[in-house]
Amino acid sequence: MNTDFPHLTRSAKARNLSRSTPPADEVRAPKAPALARQACCCLAKPVVVTMMPVSEERPAPVDIHLCAHHYRASRATLAEAGAIVFDRGGRLVDSSTDAFDLV
Repeated sequence: MNTDFPHLTRSAKARNLSRSTPPADEVRAPKAPALARQACCCLAKPVVVTMMPVSEERPAPVDIHLCAHHYRASRATLAEAGAIVFDRGGRLVDSSTDAFDLV
């Protein structure tokens, strides 16, 4: 039996090429998700949307819409987890930014 499957080899190579990561100088921050009307944590309006990165427990990125109070309470934990945080305008937020400056 012939076990040579050249079409599979080419497909695998094509997949690997398409999955290659761009050079470091070409890497850009992801686009900010649209802000929801209500925060995920409570009934307040969200002031930030965080994008939680992929992990062993999380097979895909997750966006979490947080009010100012809950963002302030969890910003250190979010920074430790490597979350990317965007304000209402879609701009990146530094973990040192006070949440109530974003209101």
